Amino acid sequence: MNRLLAPTQTVVDGIPLFRRVRELMKEKGSRYSISAVAVRLGISRETLRLMLNGEREFYWFELEKVADDLKIPIERILQEDVAALHAEIKARKNNLQQLDKAIELAHQRFAQAQGASEKASALLDIGYLLFFSDRFQEAEETLLTANHLIQSIVLLPADDRLIFSVLVNFSAVYIYSKQYPKARLALESLRKISMSSPQRESDYHHLYAMYKQALNELAEAKESLYKTIELLQGQEREETLGRALCDVAYIEYADLNYRAAKDMLRRSLQHLQSSSFRLMTIKDMVKVHIKLQEHREAERLIRQTLQGEEIKSNREMEARLLILLSRVQGVPYHAEAVAGNSKYPKNVRFLAGRFLRIFYRRWFMQGRSKCVKAVHKMPRRSFPYDKYF
Repeated sequence: MNRLLAPTQTVVDGIPLFRRVRELMKEKGSRYSISAVAVRLGISRETLRLMLNGEREFYWFELEKVADDLKIPIERILQEDVAALHAEIKARKNNLQQLDKAIELAHQRFAQAQGASEKASALLDIGYLLFFSDRFQEAEETLLTANHLIQSIVLLPADDRLIFSVLVNFSAVYIYSKQYPKARLALESLRKISMSSPQRESDYHHLYAMYKQALNELAEAKESLYKTIELLQGQEREETLGRALCDVAYIEYADLNYRAAKDMLRRSLQHLQSSSFRLMTIKDMVKVHIKLQEHREAERLIRQTLQGEEIKSNREMEARLLILLSRVQGVPYHAEAVAGNSKYPKNVRFLAGRFLRIFYRRWFMQGRSKCVKAVHKMPRRSFPYDKYF
């Protein structure tokens, strides 16, 4: 590589350098027209036009002159100044831990962003994190803003990464917020640009499977998921493959194919790296063990997970595993500990209460004498719920 040449793209978002400079000039206003900048740089207008269209590369000394003229440090142009911040956001996106903090960091990055491409990329991060926080309306509004920015960018035919990313995010938001007509339209647009690579095709089939699953069309969803897994082989996208295997396991479980679901979940755990998804997969594995009457294996898995480090930062999953432990052992104590402890989220405390109502109803009915007519009433039993339960 010629060391005299400047990098061809930015460090963080991979924005082509010519487009990055062009967007920064546009943001600065009419004083930074091609003609005006060319005069100040001491080069011809045609030379600068070729550079800004990607038909001629920048040399380092030229980039330094451009940075001085824009009054923007080279580190800012190349996004080197936000590399550490972006790495932290990326790590939180992968682990899906402390999402509120991750969203705060993503907003911080957006506040520093300059140029349409960088702002759109920052908004895509925010939308992704809002989606996994189940804040679907905010995620949709953020993605609409990002899409408006993307439409304003002059993209080369082969440079449709931002368009693909926003369509992927739109599809996911519309599917999980149950806006199925919008989801169908987003998926149709996504399909048109998804066949250019196995990676994009696998992403499309995965989202299409989620769409069909949401519509309860499980046969088509399963077919598309197996196609996704086939395409993901050899892509070195371990997390994505693990999630696809987990989704197949869910459909196999719904079809009462418990052994197939168990095999898929076992394979999924070999690929998943995100602690949140690993814990969800372990919880699903426990449910499969219960369906297969493998209670000892289920209890061993629960206790092993509860003693691990991953569970300590995930109160909801800890509570769900304790409820399942009560179910496996046939005792109410663990579920009672969840229902009566305000450190656990209200939604899982509600699940614990529902489990206990079913448990005590069965216990009450089984314990009555056969000669006494059942009155179908639950025994009166109080738990220390707080007033917000």
